[in-house]
Amino acid sequence: MAETWRVIPFATRYEVSDMGRVRNRVTGKVKNTYISKRGYPSVYLCLVVNRGRETGMTQTVHMCMACAFLGHSLGSKLYVRHLDGDPMNRNISNLKIGTPAENEADKILHGTKVLGEMSNFAILSSAQVLWAIEQVDSGRTMTAVAAGLGVSRPCISNICSGENWKHL
Repeated sequence: MAETWRVIPFATRYEVSDMGRVRNRVTGKVKNTYISKRGYPSVYLCLVVNRGRETGMTQTVHMCMACAFLGHSLGSKLYVRHLDGDPMNRNISNLKIGTPAENEADKILHGTKVLGEMSNFAILSSAQVLWAIEQVDSGRTMTAVAAGLGVSRPCISNICSGENWKHL
């Protein structure tokens, strides 16, 4: 199957293919991509040459594809969803525009949502959280449970109210 190329609307010097490759429209040279800190293939795009100076931007490849093939715009509050949960899969058939809620649901479905102990901010383990809930449900005070775990009373209150660790 032949690769289909379309102009990137916000960077008209470049085209993006339905396979996730980006090339310069004038030279035909395919741009090198790199993986961003967030794990997405990204590319640097030169937007303007003014008095010998380039002005450019770094953009994710999936955003370039969504704008060129799916009619997405950079200022939109909608998200580009990866239907299989794999940010490395740059095929256009894997991308779809969706709401933030749909994107969050995808993360849960694919197991990529950071919850509980997977978070860098987690102080307690899942087992400790379940123990804390059990203790409070059996009548022990939140203050006593918090002291036993070495955390604050509001920490236990947030767990018991479902504000934190709601997936348990």
